[in-house]
Amino acid sequence: MSDGEILQRFTPSAIRVVQHAKEEARRYRGNTVGSEHVLLGLIREQGGVAARVLERLGVSLGRAQNELRRQMDMMETHAPGQTSRSWSAGARRVLELALDEARELNLKFVDTEHLLLGMLRDPDSPAVGVLRALGAAPEQVRAEVIKMLGGAAEPAPPVKEQTEAVRRIDVNTRFGYNPQTGVTTTPAEVKRAGQLWGVETAYTFSLNAAIYSPETGNQETLDLCASDGFFRPVAVLSPTVYRPLAALERVKQQGFALVRIFPELHSFTVDGQACRDLLTACGVVGLPVMIPALAAGAANLLRGVEGVKGRFVLTQVRYANLGEVVALAGRLPDLYVEISGVNTPDGLAMLAEAFGSDRLLFGSDYPNLQVGCAAMLLGGSGLTGLHVDRIAFSNARRLLEAGE
Repeated sequence: MSDGEILQRFTPSAIRVVQHAKEEARRYRGNTVGSEHVLLGLIREQGGVAARVLERLGVSLGRAQNELRRQMDMMETHAPGQTSRSWSAGARRVLELALDEARELNLKFVDTEHLLLGMLRDPDSPAVGVLRALGAAPEQVRAEVIKMLGGAAEPAPPVKEQTEAVRRIDVNTRFGYNPQTGVTTTPAEVKRAGQLWGVETAYTFSLNAAIYSPETGNQETLDLCASDGFFRPVAVLSPTVYRPLAALERVKQQGFALVRIFPELHSFTVDGQACRDLLTACGVVGLPVMIPALAAGAANLLRGVEGVKGRFVLTQVRYANLGEVVALAGRLPDLYVEISGVNTPDGLAMLAEAFGSDRLLFGSDYPNLQVGCAAMLLGGSGLTGLHVDRIAFSNARRLLEAGE
């Protein structure tokens, strides 16, 4: 069973645990997400049953975090030059066993308590070793989970059931081979992951275009979109290849509705003249350009696009650079933000207040992130139905499909 098939059965709390685990691995520069990271993820999700069970057993969450982090600091987890983070066999087994635990309890979904129960079934894992050291024996934890569930209110329904009524256009997906992770993502996987969350259209590009050859990769994207109407083509352009206006007119005529640039991969700066020429040409032919905010930097981004007539979509908008992005909003009225990078629902609500919901776009960054993470980010933001529809569907349709 693939990760996407497993995660579609997870509640919002359980998916947040998965995201927390990845963040813990990133924090310690580990290239593998292990069961120890999953335990830290359970601890961070303090509203979940798992964290409440540990508290009831007298396990201090702070002590557990410190002990686990102390052990992690002693491990050889540093691997300079590598950025991929795969799941260890033990951690993936936790996810699979969590499904088994939910089935044994006659439930159709996986929540934090099932992740904890799945973890307990590997008595030799680092995570269970920490729990033992803090006085929580596996059999005792399991008994307490069952006891707490017996008196708990009806748990939340599966994520899919909570969100299936929302229509979505996903403006940020990719397919193909990623040499950093060694993983090939097929178009079928992108489509399946999106449709599970109500995505009707996915804007996508071939990683070949970003990493190896823009022309060859862009043709792969066009071929895919010609064969499957679920996808819309995104062109990856570099100012060293596509500078003349005639070249951009041809890109438009080929059916591309969106352009992506990757300054770090293609060794250029957004405020350089070559890039400004490309952005200007895109504006002339009516092609919006998607720009990575972190790679560009706020100052370079402003110098690069200010005064250029065009529409721009920022990716990589994080809580850390939210203030800079908000400051740009007032100066660049045709600036949009794709939401997948925003860390918290509160951050998204803040962004909607500063930008207006009509300038935010639903994107998942799949397969780097799961589609459900962006769906839950939007669902948990507290925005009303009209604003949710704008972000999930209407804004992208207006920006990208008006000319079709």
